[in-house]
This record gives sequence, C-alpha cells and structure tokens, in this order.
Amino acid sequence: MGIHDRFVRSSYDQNELIFGTIELTHRCNLRCLHCFVPRNFKNNASMELPTREVQRLLDTLSAMKCSYVTFTGGEVFLRNDFPDILDHASSKGLVIKILSNGTLIDEAVVRRLKKNAILSVYLSLYGENAGIHDRVSQEEGSFQKVLHSLRLLQDAGIPGVAQLVVLNQTADHLPAMIEFCEKNRFLFQIGLKITPRMDGDTRTLDIAPTQEQIHALASCISRPEPGIPSNPSPTGPVPFPTDPCPAGRNQCTVSPEGEIFPCLLWRIPCGNVLNDDLAALWKESLILKKIREFRFPVNQECDGCGFFQNCERCPGYLHLIRDTLPDTPSCSLMRFNTSISAAF
Repeated sequence: MGIHDRFVRSSYDQNELIFGTIELTHRCNLRCLHCFVPRNFKNNASMELPTREVQRLLDTLSAMKCSYVTFTGGEVFLRNDFPDILDHASSKGLVIKILSNGTLIDEAVVRRLKKNAILSVYLSLYGENAGIHDRVSQEEGSFQKVLHSLRLLQDAGIPGVAQLVVLNQTADHLPAMIEFCEKNRFLFQIGLKITPRMDGDTRTLDIAPTQEQIHALASCISRPEPGIPSNPSPTGPVPFPTDPCPAGRNQCTVSPEGEIFPCLLWRIPCGNVLNDDLAALWKESLILKKIREFRFPVNQECDGCGFFQNCERCPGYLHLIRDTLPDTPSCSLMRFNTSISAAF
C-alpha cells in the first residue's frame, strides 16, 4: 500500500473528512432523460447558498484538512459566481474536480480554470454524433458545445474527461463512442450506473442498460480506460465487505440549500451549514455516528456468495430504490461486474 493509499485508508478509519462534494445548484439548461435531479427542482435559484456562504464552507473544509472538493449540480457554470468560488477553493489548497454538462465552457472560462488547481473536468457525452447526444440531452446543439469544451480544455492542458453515459437506447453505440474519443484523443470514462432521481423516482431505471446489453459490451467495459486524473478511492484498498462505504466517514455532500448528507446518493439530512458548524457536527452528529456504526449483515445468502469478498454495496443507491439486501439490482450488478473482470 502506497503512502497516499495509507493516508486515505487512515481517513476512512479515523472518520476524517477529506472528500467534500458541493452541489452548487439544481438548475440546468438541459433536460437529460436520465437526470438525477427532478424537473421541478431545476428552476429555483432562490434557495442556493450565496457566494459568501459557499466560501465560508470552503474555509471550514480547509480548516478540517479536507483535501478534495467536487463541484456539481445541476449545471455549475450557470452560477455567475462559480469562477470566484473556484478561486477561493484553490486559495485554500483544495484539489478541485468539476462535473458539468459541457455546454457553457468558453475561452474565458478555460482561462479562469487554468489559474486554479483543477484535477479534472468531467463532461457528459451520450453519443458519437449530435443525433444521439442531443436526443438524450433534449437540447439541439449540445453535442457540438460539449466537443468544443473538450477541445478547449485539451488545448489548455486541463484534464477534460468525456463521461460516456450508457442508456438502453444508446448502449449499441458505446464502441463507436470509444472510437470517437480515441480518435480525438479525449480522456473518457464509461458510466453504466443509472440511479433513481433524488426524490426516489425510479422511472430513470427504465432507460438503464439491460444486463443483456452489458454482456454484449463486455469487451468495451473491461478494457483499460486512459489514465484519468481523479480522486483516489475514498476507502483506499477495498474494505471488508461488511464495512460501510465511506459516506459519512471521510466524505460528505452539501446540497444547494446547505443540507449536509453522507454522500450524493445517501441523502439522509444530518444538518445544514447555514445553522450548524460542520466541523462540530462531523464529530458529534448522532446520525453520522449511527451511519459509521452500520455494518452490512452477513446472512446466509451473502455468506455463501462467491462474490462476497469483492462486494461494494452502495447504501445510497439502495436507499433511493428502497431496496434491501440480498438479491437486489446492486447484487446482480456486482456479480456481473466481477465475472466480467475475471473473464478479461
């Protein structure tokens, strides 16, 4: 185990917050079919943390010795103050990751990004051409804007990553998407996991890739992805399967309204940065204490499962689909992913 792996694993064991995710807004200029944010959340800017409160949150994360911050939305570049927020995060020594739809990045934005400690900028890509991508984003011209953004980032030496989101209607295009990225020398990452919306609406799962489609794409999925600068695994080496995930242990998420959650998916409110001292709450919260004490039960089915030692069960995903273990969609996906990894 390397030095940094030991650092990350120690943060996990000692409940030290080193990974912060800040949802800056729920607003978005696209209407992507699979979006995690419910449609009725997307037009309200009045509930977003003002600039000074976001900066104060970044001050707190820095004082807590947090190392990494991820900015996501909604679409983060809809906030006019985002460049100032980035400057502040960088001034605090935080390593920055950005998740964006890639339609609002121009030369001025890239110049500002270049001034800061940007680890990577992930941009969603849904197809190798405008017809496919724009059908998923439901915004004509969005494909060309994403390509323009990827090329601007590439030319500036900023690691822009095409996040290849796979739906059941686009799964057959994944090989062409990969070929397109390789031809253009874009870094890319394949995303197969479609989640329910944050309000528990599971209709997005109807457009997730099927197991049959994933099997058919096995050779694409199992191939090594290009070297992408990204946050290290929040647990370091994979913990024992009964251990909880890092949510609430060395990572947390803050919503646009300031609510504090264990992670982006596990949306159990633990407090609000407008009213609570995050540093004190991190040590004293009874909710976080219960989350940290949680262990997955090892029942007869799990104990006899050949995939148990590699199981990375996601409490947030299970919470959203209101499911229980075993024999859940996540169990099926783990079995399949492990079998694919072993086969290639």
